[in-house]
This record gives sequence, structure tokens and C-alpha cells, in this order.
Amino acid sequence: MSETLNPVHDYIAGGIGGLSGLVIGHPLDTLKVKQQVPDHVSGLVPPSTTTRHFGLWSTLKSIHEEGWSRGHFRGLMSPLFSYAGLNAIYFGVYGNVLMRLRSENEKGTESTKKQYKDDYMNIFLAGCAGGAVQAIPGCPFELAKVVLQSQVGAKSGSIYRGPWDACIDIIRKNGILGVYRGFLVHIVRDIPSYGLYIVAYEYLNNTGERMFPLLSDSVLNFFTGGIAGIISWTSIMPLDVVKNRIQADPHRQTYHNALHCARLAYQEDGLRVFFRGLPAISVRAFLVNGFTLMVYSYILNVLQKNIIT
Repeated sequence: MSETLNPVHDYIAGGIGGLSGLVIGHPLDTLKVKQQVPDHVSGLVPPSTTTRHFGLWSTLKSIHEEGWSRGHFRGLMSPLFSYAGLNAIYFGVYGNVLMRLRSENEKGTESTKKQYKDDYMNIFLAGCAGGAVQAIPGCPFELAKVVLQSQVGAKSGSIYRGPWDACIDIIRKNGILGVYRGFLVHIVRDIPSYGLYIVAYEYLNNTGERMFPLLSDSVLNFFTGGIAGIISWTSIMPLDVVKNRIQADPHRQTYHNALHCARLAYQEDGLRVFFRGLPAISVRAFLVNGFTLMVYSYILNVLQKNIIT
């Protein structure tokens, strides 16, 4: 990924790239959330009821019984309205921070090997910065999505019709900070994972260019972006499980805080509970991140070439 000539290009390419993989990955995201969040947390059964955690295929079957709109694509409207903007923020901040860090390094006279090593550190730091900034506006959208997805299967009772309905009710009962339920876990999850994500992508892309020189840029970006997505998501699965459980409980009926949630989750099913939904999120991460980085890199190159010519 070459350095951006115009800082605005990262925002434009990031927005288009982010939206490109959203619809493909949402059903897998719903599957992941339903595997991670027990039914009593989402209010589908009484809190005193002991619920069985569904496996991959049984969970998929239960979602499919609800149909495509109420099942697989439930909660899509929240990321649909936010995903392009959040990715634009992430890639925009990433590109601009990286440009500044690189300009600082160019003032020295370090060896090529040292510059190469330092550049990956700059990429990681810029990725962390992008993850931190996008998490601030992203948390309410993520909470609305998780709340709706966790309610797949509800036949009656307190079920939200959409993200707006969910957010209004949460704010009415808990104040404006209610939509930032789980924000601490959210931002702790996103800062290192976005840094690792972009470092893995850049490293794999640079290695792939040397090993497979005849491979087209689009194909290379898709596969390296997909693998980088899997690496990033695998590294933060325990935090993702805790975040989703807390956000699926917006009125604090089950969990007091992140530590309380982690302790109860561990008591339920041991360490394996923190990796529930990993197959679904791995497939989703590969597809969504592969498409995102492929389109992002393509749009960025087009914008740069148009400026140059």
C-alpha cells in the first residue's frame, strides 16, 4: 500500500472499501453473536432458566428458521448506516498518522534494515490510532447491532423493531451513556487488533509481492487482507465474547461490568467459552477484510493515478 498523496483519499477509499464487504459478512456475524450470547442475556428466556449453548449447525438452523430479514440479516441497518463512515475514519486516521510518522523518520539517516523494521512499528501505531478513533462513534452502532442480533428467535415480549427503537429505549432507561455500554472493552479490543490487522496485511502483502510477482494486485490484496483479518480477530476473541455479552445486556440485568461478565462466562463453560463463534468469525473475517482491503487499495490507487496524471 503506497503512501497517500492526498489525505482525503484515505477517507474516500476507506468508506467505499468498508461498505463493500458488509452485506457478505453480516449473516456470519449474526451467527457468531448468537453463539456467544446466552438466551437469558438477550431476554428470550427467564434469567433463572439454564440454557444450552448451541453448536455451529444447530445455531445456524435456529437463525434460518427466522428467515433472512428477521434471522440472518437482523441488525443489518445499524452497520449499513455506519460501516462506510467508520471505515473511512479508520483508514483516514491510519493514512494520515502513518504519513506523519514516516515524515519524522525520514529526518534521520538510519540504515535500510532499521528503516524497514521501524516502518512496521509506524504501521502498527497508525493502525492503533485509527482503531481508537473509530471506536468512539462506533460503539453505539455496535451496541444496537448486537442487541438486535442477540434477540433472533424471540417470538414475543421485549423485542426491538430496529436500531433506532433499541437506542431510544436504552437512552430513555439509562441515559445517553447507555448506548456506550461496553465501551471500555470495545476500545481495548479495537486498539491492538486494528494495529495487528494492518501490520499483518502489509507484511503479507510485501511478502506476497516478492513470492508471487505474477499475481494481480487485486487477488493479492484479497487474500492477504482476508488472512490479516483472521489473525486480528483470533487475537481478540475473548474480548469480543465479553463485549458482546455486555452489550446484549444493555439494561445491566445480568452483568455488572466486564470482570463480572468474564467470571460468570468462565463459570458456565470454562476457557472454551471465550472462543465460541471462532469458525464463523474466521470465515467472516476472511471475506469481509479481503473485500475491504482489495477495494480500498484499488480505489486508493485510482485516486492517486488520477491526481498524478
